[in-house]
Amino acid sequence: MTHGPTNIDSKDKCIYCYDSNVELTDEHIVPFSLGGVHIIQKASCLKCNKITTKFERKVARDLWGDARISYDAPSRRKKNRKDFISMGNSEIPASEYPAGLVFYEMNIPGILQGLAEDVDISKLWKMVVIHDDKRMETFLKENANKPTLSFRNVPQEFGQLLAKIGYGQVLTRLDLDDFNPICLPYITGEKSNVSYVVGGVLTDAQPIKETGYILNTKGIIISDNRLLLIAEVRLYSNTHAPGYQIIVGEILGSENITRVIKKMNSTEKVIN
Repeated sequence: MTHGPTNIDSKDKCIYCYDSNVELTDEHIVPFSLGGVHIIQKASCLKCNKITTKFERKVARDLWGDARISYDAPSRRKKNRKDFISMGNSEIPASEYPAGLVFYEMNIPGILQGLAEDVDISKLWKMVVIHDDKRMETFLKENANKPTLSFRNVPQEFGQLLAKIGYGQVLTRLDLDDFNPICLPYITGEKSNVSYVVGGVLTDAQPIKETGYILNTKGIIISDNRLLLIAEVRLYSNTHAPGYQIIVGEILGSENITRVIKKMNSTEKVIN
């Protein structure tokens, strides 16, 4: 979703708990803290907003904190942002620090491997660090020591974040009653094994200049009566960051499948 409208009409109820008799807040599909500009208007109740904000903050601060400071990522509290990053006994100007973005390399989601829902494969996820090569080269020329990297391992929250982004992406094309949202209990924390619905895209990701993130939706027809909705998510796509796929939901019944395929934008993909 690098083009198209940035504001999507409200679903007139919370997209997470489906309550319509509550105050609703706008929902960034990709969090504002990660540069997200696409918004579903009046989409989340205050209770559910607290849930999504909690895991979004864990990823933004604990996993990517120094990197977001270094690259001046969006923040609602920029006035409080520090100008230097500590490295041992030294203070490095944030604008010169080649902070790394930590990602997880994943296999495909457990559901696509035919695994049981309680088989957790997130322990097999591998951490990778993506650097700005030019900034790193400049830093090493001017400093004797390699930069250190400070972060916390947050695979659960990272998986929830991806599930939330994928779910929001599908809702830019479809309505809440168009599909059964398989990923929803993993977003809200009712279920914890995010590796069942979140996984990697097994292709090498090349940088795409001037593109902050890429979101797509595709459908995989499992049988005449079942279609899986899959969102493809790639954050920081102007780097070598990996891509991910999220099993967002399913559509049952041939008539419903036909209706939803017609409703999906022509830029999306349906695979038999």
